[in-house]
Amino acid sequence: MSNHCIIKATFNILPQESDKANYYIDDPEVGMNELGDILKQVFPHTLYKYQIESMKTVLAGNDLFLTVGTGAGKTEVFMFPILKDLLEEKATNAVIIYPTKQLAADQEQRLAYYCNQILEATGRTITYSRYNGDLSKQDLEQIEKKKPQILLATLDKLFYRCFKEDKHGFLDWIKQTDVLVLDEIHAGSGGYLTHVREFIDVFKKINPKLRVILASATVKDVDSFRDNFLPSAKIVQAVGKRGVVRVMILPKASLERFIFERIDPHLQRTGGVCLVFVDSIQKVS
Repeated sequence: MSNHCIIKATFNILPQESDKANYYIDDPEVGMNELGDILKQVFPHTLYKYQIESMKTVLAGNDLFLTVGTGAGKTEVFMFPILKDLLEEKATNAVIIYPTKQLAADQEQRLAYYCNQILEATGRTITYSRYNGDLSKQDLEQIEKKKPQILLATLDKLFYRCFKEDKHGFLDWIKQTDVLVLDEIHAGSGGYLTHVREFIDVFKKINPKLRVILASATVKDVDSFRDNFLPSAKIVQAVGKRGVVRVMILPKASLERFIFERIDPHLQRTGGVCLVFVDSIQKVS
């Protein structure tokens, strides 16, 4: 098989069944109280051990540095405690910072889903809004005036806001937030991470009771990263696993030979099935 190449890609594998704690969001052990009862129907999943440990850390008023693979339920770890505290009036507002506008927009949809469930069950409205460059000047001014309980923002827009005239006390309201979340922090680099550190330092000095949550999919040196940005944070890290995908690319002249000489004998032994994608079916029997 000459003139072929192999492309290799790695990806995160979600935590396994053994990493689950056999508790649901409405179990007393989790500590979500009324919110757990409300969200059980729309979040009917067995929680991972890292989710319970992380949520308990936040609910206890402590800082958290969470690192776990994408798609493993990281968002709920900080979103549920925020909603619980707002519902129980133990917090007045929260700021969630994302590295991109698209991510903020995507997460707004998830937050809206949970807030609608709360509204239907209790009649109580939890206000939220995006705050990024996709919004008009008029829209941003309305947000600053209304001061939603949860703000989903991009860091660049909040930094730009610091140099504008504050007509509605929006900046002071931001600095007095109860919970500050910096999601997908691994996606930033250079100047972005410098601004992250400055934001945390400023917020902590103004409000020592502030809870800060750093969330990341992958960080090489977790302890060093935590110490550099938020030394007070408890590290919660799900068991890291990696998967590998290898794709062989062959010239068309070699494809049929490869199938019958290499793949078919193996499938005959194992009883397997082979799926082949080709750009023409004229020579495929």
